[in-house]
Amino acid sequence: MPTVELTRQITAEERAALSKRMPEATSGWMDRDLLSYAAGMAMGLMTLFLIASGIVTVAGHLLASPVASSWLDWATPYGLVGSLVGGIGMAVHEKVREVRAIAQIRRSLSGDQVHATTYDIVAVKRYQEPEHGGLVYLLLTDDGRVLSVFDDESQSNGVDNTNPLDSAFRPKARIELVETLDRSRVINETWSGAELPVPNPVPLNLSRWPEHGEIVNVAWEACDHHFGARPRYKRTRTAK
Repeated sequence: MPTVELTRQITAEERAALSKRMPEATSGWMDRDLLSYAAGMAMGLMTLFLIASGIVTVAGHLLASPVASSWLDWATPYGLVGSLVGGIGMAVHEKVREVRAIAQIRRSLSGDQVHATTYDIVAVKRYQEPEHGGLVYLLLTDDGRVLSVFDDESQSNGVDNTNPLDSAFRPKARIELVETLDRSRVINETWSGAELPVPNPVPLNLSRWPEHGEIVNVAWEACDHHFGARPRYKRTRTAK
């Protein structure tokens, strides 16, 4: 069956699931988590500045250069103030992202419609992120699209120091993916049909991590090359 896309009324279960995705930190611009994040970012930037200052100091002593000493006298107050401002700026950026996410969910909750897409799946690739071992599946649809789906249970297993591969999640032959009307957020997915065989996981390249529910613009044959982590080869000496 070809992929079916439609707009329909949101169900009570889907509205409840969307409500649960509302970010928790909604207590305003000066909540404790925001201040902690700002302090952490400022300390990190300050540490980098002090490391750079140390390198310049050592280089100045080795080269007997008066420029290094005068540079430190000039740059130190600006570096410390810049670290503080940078930390606050990063924290504000994160808060803006959070506020936008909350506003987006509220707009979706205020509406009555969702976007539902039904895909028939014909092949599966599986990837494993290196930090906790969570599994990411790429699914080939019968019309040639490549859909990304996360296995949340495997990620929870990794965080809890149990085997991510013990997750009970298995992709099946058909999935209905329900998203907000603007298709910016997955609300729910429903699987049906026979379970599909899954290959051994390929290490995931974290710099190219796809989003849950995303149709990725990569050919199926190129997915391992694009999303797989590159192996590190050790240089060996040749016999003389």
